[in-house]
Amino acid sequence: MNTDSITLSRRTTALNKYLIYLLYLFVILDFTFLPFSLRFTWGGFFLPYIVGLIVSLLAAYSFTGTKRFTFAFFYAFVIIINFFLKDNINLGNSLSESFSILCTAFMAHYMLNRIDLSKCKWLTFIFVVITAVYTIRTFLYYLVFPGVMRFAAMANNYDAALPFFLRGLAPYSFPHAITCVLPAFVLGLKVPNQSRFKWIICAVALAMSTVLIYITQATGALIVALFALICSGISKIGSIHTNLEKLIWVSVVVLPLALSQTIQIALLEGVANFVGDDSHYISKIDEMEQSVTGEGETEGDINYRGNLLELTLSAIISHPIFGITDRKYGHHNALPDRWALYGIVGFLPLVLYFYFQTKYTMQKIPEQHQTFYLIGVASNLLMLFSKDMLTWYQLFCFIVVLPVLTLYFGHTKPIKK
Repeated sequence: MNTDSITLSRRTTALNKYLIYLLYLFVILDFTFLPFSLRFTWGGFFLPYIVGLIVSLLAAYSFTGTKRFTFAFFYAFVIIINFFLKDNINLGNSLSESFSILCTAFMAHYMLNRIDLSKCKWLTFIFVVITAVYTIRTFLYYLVFPGVMRFAAMANNYDAALPFFLRGLAPYSFPHAITCVLPAFVLGLKVPNQSRFKWIICAVALAMSTVLIYITQATGALIVALFALICSGISKIGSIHTNLEKLIWVSVVVLPLALSQTIQIALLEGVANFVGDDSHYISKIDEMEQSVTGEGETEGDINYRGNLLELTLSAIISHPIFGITDRKYGHHNALPDRWALYGIVGFLPLVLYFYFQTKYTMQKIPEQHQTFYLIGVASNLLMLFSKDMLTWYQLFCFIVVLPVLTLYFGHTKPIKK
C-alpha cells in the first residue's frame, strides 16, 4: 500500500470516528439534556431513536454477536411482546425502555471494546458540562422555589414546568442517576500524580453532583449518594480483596451502633439540625424518629412505600412466570416491578444482562480501580431496587458513564483485550 493510500485510509478512519461522535452527541443531548430535546424537535419524535439505532450499528455492530446483546435484545423483545399481549403496557414506555437498554449497551461496547482515552475524554466532557448546566440552573431556581424539582416531576404540572425545563432545570430522574458515578469522581481525587486539570474537574463535578442530589429533595437519592460517598471515601486504590476486608470491618463496627435506638435518634436529630426546619427532609426525619421509637402514627411516606413494595411482591407471587395482566403492583421499585410486570421470562434476561455487562466492564478496568466501579454498580442496584428509575438517565450513567469516568479519571492507559 503506497503513502497516498495509507493517508486516505487514515483520513477515512478519522472521518468515520468524528461522524460517530457527532451522531452519538445528538443522541446523548436529545435524551439527556432537556433544553436541547425540547428546542430541537424539528426532526420529529422518532428521529433520535432512528439516529440512535443507526449509529449503534455503525459504531459497534460486533456487539450483536455477544452474550450481552442476546440478553438485552431478549428483554427488549419481551417488553414489546407484552404490549401486544396485555392491556396494562404503554407503547411509548415500552419503546423508550427497549431503546434505552439497547442503545446504551451498544454505546458502552463502542467505548470499551477498544479503549481509547480520547473517546473517554470526549464523553466525560459532555457529561460534566450537562451536569454543570443542570446544577447551576436548578440551584438558581431552588433559591426562589425550593420544591421546584418535585413540582416539575408531577405529570399534571408538566405544562407549568416546561419553561423551567427549557432553561436548564434538571429532570427528577437525573440526580437519581448520577448517584452511581460519584465513586468515579472520588477515584479521580485519590489517584496518585493526578493532573491538576483532572483533579479540579473531579472536585468540581463531585461538589456539583452532591448539591444537585441534595436540592432534589429525594430521600432515596440522598441515601444512595451517602452510601456511595462513604464506601468510596474509605476505599483505597488497590485490590478488591483489601478494600472488601475494610468495608466488612467497617460494617462490623457500624452495624451494632446502627442497631442502637439511642444512637439512631441522636443521628436523626443531628441531621435534622443540619438541614433545618424548613427543609423538605424534615418530615421524613420526623417519620423515621417515630418509627424508631414506636411512637406516633403509622401512616407516612415510608409506610406508604412499604405498602407499594408489598403490592409488587404479591403480584410476583401470584404471577411469577409471565407477570400480571392488570396494573395492580407497586409502581415504585424498578427491578421488582419488572418481575411483577413481565414475569421471570422478562426479569431474568434483564438481570443476566446487567451481570454479564458488569463482568465485561470489570475486564476493561484496571484491578486497582475496580473497587470504585463496583461501588458505583452497587449504588445503581440500590437505586433500581428502591425507586422506579429504569430510565435512559439511569442506564446511560450506569452502563456508559460510570466505566468511562472510572477509566478517564483513573489515569489509565489504553487497554486491549
